[in-house]
Amino acid sequence: DIDLVVVPISYGGDVVAKNVTIVFDSVYPEYWVETLGALGYDVRNENGRVIVNVSDVKLRFYYLFLTKGLSISPKESYEIYRSLREMMIEPKDIVKVTYQNVDSVVVGTGQSAVLGVKVLDQFRNPVSGERVVVSVDPGGAVVNPSETYTDLEGNAYATFQSNIAGDYRVSFTCPDHPELGAVVYNVSVRAVGGGGGGNIAVSLSCPEGWDTDGYAQKTVRAYVTGDGQPLPGYEVVFAVNSSDVVLGSTSVKTDINGYAETTITQLKTGKNWYRVYAYAGSAFDYHDILLNTTVPPNVHVLVVYIENLLNVPLDNYPVRITIDDPTILNQMNADGSDLRVAESLIDPYNQTEGKLPYWIETPPSSGVLSFWVKVNLSANENKTIFVYWSGRDVASESNGLSVFDWFDDFNGAHALSDYVIEDVGNQETPSYWEISGGVLYQHSNIYYRFPPGNPSNPPNYNIGSVIKTPVSLNNFEVRIKVRPVDNDAGGIVFNYVSSNEHYAFAFSNDFWFEYNTPSSIRAIYKQIDDTSHVYLDYDNVEVSQTSITEFVLRKYNGQIEVYQNGALILSASDNDYTTGYIGLFTNALYEGEFHAPFIIRKYVEPEPKVTIGEQIY
Repeated sequence: DIDLVVVPISYGGDVVAKNVTIVFDSVYPEYWVETLGALGYDVRNENGRVIVNVSDVKLRFYYLFLTKGLSISPKESYEIYRSLREMMIEPKDIVKVTYQNVDSVVVGTGQSAVLGVKVLDQFRNPVSGERVVVSVDPGGAVVNPSETYTDLEGNAYATFQSNIAGDYRVSFTCPDHPELGAVVYNVSVRAVGGGGGGNIAVSLSCPEGWDTDGYAQKTVRAYVTGDGQPLPGYEVVFAVNSSDVVLGSTSVKTDINGYAETTITQLKTGKNWYRVYAYAGSAFDYHDILLNTTVPPNVHVLVVYIENLLNVPLDNYPVRITIDDPTILNQMNADGSDLRVAESLIDPYNQTEGKLPYWIETPPSSGVLSFWVKVNLSANENKTIFVYWSGRDVASESNGLSVFDWFDDFNGAHALSDYVIEDVGNQETPSYWEISGGVLYQHSNIYYRFPPGNPSNPPNYNIGSVIKTPVSLNNFEVRIKVRPVDNDAGGIVFNYVSSNEHYAFAFSNDFWFEYNTPSSIRAIYKQIDDTSHVYLDYDNVEVSQTSITEFVLRKYNGQIEVYQNGALILSASDNDYTTGYIGLFTNALYEGEFHAPFIIRKYVEPEPKVTIGEQIY
């Protein structure tokens, strides 16, 4: 008997490659032909040599060390790992880890910037303990430390600072491996008073006017300079002298022109003066501001805070708000028709300025009011909005078309002509889509079957007909409900460029890629050409043909997730396709039903944080 010990040397790194051919010898080549062929790969056996052709693939390489021994301990395994890495694994690349997407780092004189690199081996693993030298050109600036070593994550950092304005190049190199070259940061230093960081000035302005009447909310803008020149990227802290007003953001960095702004909103009715302050380092400015708020009698107001947790702006972003307080719900109309949402305190039934579009998902009569509101959020902003209700007999302003990137209630929101229908199938054609009474129907059994006479390498599609929206997003969420009725395939396509290039989430209890499946399947897959697809994740769980099932599909930052009735069922990582449309499809799904609402919206992770505040009226 032989006791084999397998010691992992690399946990791998992803490499995206195109037109890859993998060749290896096998004592059982037909196993690979059958297994890889079933996954959609072009694979063949040439006298015991297996040849696999892949047009677009993500490769992950593993490096294992095989030895013999008698049940070695974890400590002994680690010693083997460490000695082998020292002998065999050397640095192969050096990359940026800060300011990766910025052409030039901008700071003021006397200010500092933290710069860094990561050293990687041939498997894209981090290399620790590698010597890194940091230099700056021209002189007049300081980098500290000028020599350091990579940490356990392969990272090395240095702080740059200069009291002299100008353009600098900061270089990181590995002197023991000059073949790696250098990572270079371009740093632009802007003058801030005398080169020592002094003479900073800040001045306030109000576009609406400090003493202009009729505004419950105004914009406050700070202009920051150093020695009279605009100072970008400088942090400004805003403050007020009363709890009766709220600031949209209390900490904002100046833009490239030296401006930072926030909003100030009054939380009570009447005409009142307040004082607003702006601090930039040791410099500050303040000004008195007039706000005037009118809310009609018997109108209730709830304060809600929406915080952007990302350092990037979110424009036209739908946010879900949930209210379950029975006291509030009992004051509302059962259907929520009296609900209004605004960015400031207004008369919500007679004024339009400042109102926000919203759509009610579940009404107060359900016991939980859930609605979506569309907002604009600047980076890291904590926005204040106001939710109104009154019990008045008024028409609802709930409108999904004004909130989401795509919304269809299948009851008049859109006609079939608003979609693009593409029939891929070649059997039982054409498709017969119909919108009626809150349901999108497929009355045809259209499906794809490869033509006779070419069984060895046929076109291979899982789509009979696709109905496409005009929406093209790469970070998004799709919501749809289905009642398959038939036992064949249907689902969602996304990043759909053509029948040869797209992602899909699909389900089936029978027909699947031109074959009858031995069991049910739910899958995320990628179609990579006319003959090949790759499964990103799948299981063999049945989707009910008779009941209505809700699916939520998310794609963000290359992560793909599918939820069924609120539970995560499939997930994968892939971002090879970033353009293309979003739609629904069937394949032999005769009389298949898609139930409203069909929603497509922007999606980020983490999503904005919602905090329910006080009822102030």
